[in-house]
Amino acid sequence: MPAAPGRVLLLVPQPFFQWRGSPIRVGFSALALGQLGYEVDLLVMPFGEDRDIPGVTLHRARNILGARNLSIGPSLAKAVLDVPLFLKARALAGRHPYAVVHGVEEAGALAPWVARRCGAKVVYEKHSDP
Repeated sequence: MPAAPGRVLLLVPQPFFQWRGSPIRVGFSALALGQLGYEVDLLVMPFGEDRDIPGVTLHRARNILGARNLSIGPSLAKAVLDVPLFLKARALAGRHPYAVVHGVEEAGALAPWVARRCGAKVVYEKHSDP
């Protein structure tokens, strides 16, 4: 029996799950990675519905603002909430031997810093370009 392909940290600076573009896309990416045999840690903003995806563990960053949601597009609130997202990602990278840190949207800028902690490769994914 072949060995499992490894563990992936999917770093997403958006609410998950919400019925809108990027969260839908992220859900399918996580599902595909899980179906391929990867262990996936999906780290998202502190908003959205929990979804049970086989092979995927959902993690949420702390909500240091006490906000109830994030609007689509760039915002000061999103930039502030990127800090606990980054800190939680670094903590996860200290506990798990990730093969890949996959950063979506602006988390692509955080992914190399997280990957360096655990010697992982980096994937950057840009969904849209406002």
